[in-house]
Amino acid sequence: MNKRGEEAQLYLIIEIVIGILVAGLFISMATNYDSYSNIHKIFIEKDLKLLSESLLSAPGEIEFIYPIKSYYDVSISSTEIQVQNNAQLIQFATEDKLVFTKTDDLRVVRQ
Repeated sequence: MNKRGEEAQLYLIIEIVIGILVAGLFISMATNYDSYSNIHKIFIEKDLKLLSESLLSAPGEIEFIYPIKSYYDVSISSTEIQVQNNAQLIQFATEDKLVFTKTDDLRVVRQ
């Protein structure tokens, strides 16, 4: 017969569940920001374009190590540089290196 008390408990349980979900979403966004943003991808793409042009115009043999996170896929062709972000919601990145080597032409190896 006391239905008001049961309804209040139901609303409290629903509010707690929604609060836990929202807190989990915020924690996920704070720990893996790159899965939600393209700012770093755009910056890396522009930076690699400038770096490759600088390396090609410099005289002599050059080896340059560029640190990059593991969830960025970089493809370099003779006409363009593309960076793809394959980050997922729950993924922790490791630091990889792109090694640019210039002798006669420019080579890139991921380590």
